[in-house]
Order: sequence, then C-alpha cells, then structure tokens
Amino acid sequence: MAINKTFLSGNLTADPEVVTFTSGNKVTKFGIAVNRYSKSEKLVSFFDCVAYDNTGENIAKWFWKGRPILIEGKLQQDRWVDREDNKNKSRVKVIVDKFEFMNYEKGDDREAVEQTEPAEVEVTGDVNEMREW
Repeated sequence: MAINKTFLSGNLTADPEVVTFTSGNKVTKFGIAVNRYSKSEKLVSFFDCVAYDNTGENIAKWFWKGRPILIEGKLQQDRWVDREDNKNKSRVKVIVDKFEFMNYEKGDDREAVEQTEPAEVEVTGDVNEMREW
C-alpha cells in the first residue's frame, strides 16, 4: 500500500496567481515558506503549491503574501527533458486538496492593503503542457 499525503503550515511567499485555461478550468499557483529549527538556527524550506478550481479560487481570495496557511495535499513529481541542454529535470510540488486558516494578528486584514483582485491569466493549451505549473 502506498500513501501520498502531506500537511504543511507556513506563510505565503507571494500573492497567489490564478490561471484560467481556455477550457474554463482554473489553476492557482502559490508558494509557502515553512520554518523549522535546529539547535542553533532557524531554517526555512520553500514549497511550490498548486490548487485547482474552487479550492484555488478561495486561496487566491483569502490569502496573500505573508499570510499563514495550513494545507493538506499530495506530492507530485514532474519530470521532463530540458530543451536547451537536453538534460533530465525534475521538480516536486504540492497538489493542495484542502486548506485551513491559521491564526493571524489583528491588523493583518487586507483592508489595510489596497484591495485588488487575484491575478488572472488566460492560457491556451493543455494543462499538461504547462511545465511551470
């Protein structure tokens, strides 16, 4: 039996980006920074995350750079051959299934920041062709 499940809590490294494909499907891309501690120092790990459809839209609506989040999802490894140097490349990202709000300080409300809609980009082509996602 194989299990592929991950839980991460951290802070968004940038505002989420929503991409709408010509098919109408939406994909939201964002990164989180997760702190961990050794005996003498704080270490930070960075994770690329992808959320689809309503999950992604809600993350884009309610989260922004610096906001804490708890995500539940699965790891996905993408593999490809680089067109420039013809070398094998690989990347692991988190496919987000669920998210939870984390505690945040009063005053972190986005009202204090200029209200903007999440960045949306329309893309033509198949989601499987989009290596950066």
